[in-house]
Parts: sequence; C-alpha cells; structure tokens
Amino acid sequence: MTYFDTDVLINSIVIQNADKHDHAVRKIEDSMSENSFIISSVSIQELIFVLGKLKLDSEVIRKTFDFYSVLAVYGLDKETFKRAFDLAEKISFVNINDALHLACAEKYADRIVTFNRDDFKKLKKHTKVSVEILD
Repeated sequence: MTYFDTDVLINSIVIQNADKHDHAVRKIEDSMSENSFIISSVSIQELIFVLGKLKLDSEVIRKTFDFYSVLAVYGLDKETFKRAFDLAEKISFVNINDALHLACAEKYADRIVTFNRDDFKKLKKHTKVSVEILD
C-alpha cells in the first residue's frame, strides 16, 4: 500500500504549481488504479482544514470529503500516536503531524509519498517505510 501525505492531496486539488499538480494527480491515479492508495483520518482533517483556509467553495470541500473519507483508515490507536511521538522527538518535535503520517504509513503501508522534503528527509532515517519525496 502507498500512503499519501496531505500535501500531495492538496496539490492534486488546488493548482498552485502546474508541475506539482500534474505529478500529484498522476501519482494518486496510479496508486488508485493499483488499489494501493491509503490515507488516514489525520489526512482528512488536514485536507479539509487547508481547503477551508484557501476559501474553496463549500461544495468542493464536501465532494472532496465524500470522496476521500471512504479511502481513509480511522481509529488511530495509542501505539500509533506513541510511535509518532517517538519519531517527532527524533527531529526535535518539528512537525508532529508528519510524524503521525509516517507512523500511520508504518502501520498500513510500505511506502509514503510526499512533497515535504524538509521534514521527511529527517524522518526517513528513522523508518523502514520507503519515503518517496516528489519534486
């Protein structure tokens, strides 16, 4: 399975950079066609938050939620949060959410895809999950 960081989802919806948008759409479509796409409830929360901050139309946000909410894993347990805490501690608590995404990927996938070079370059040293950083 391939776990997608929220920034890839956002880039697939909002065109801030045409190359990133195309790359994100292609990666997501490829993963979905292989039935290997996965995200978490944290992804859903972040996605809805960012789309709201970007002032996207409510109907677009609703359709995005309806689409992605069936593809997410829910009920993150204490073990996953503990792992995320341990990962975040290794990078001086720079970003607990990225550590939580990685902990979810460790539990449900064998690879995580992100545009976030800064945090995941540090985090990938502490995991066996393959970290694919998109350009």
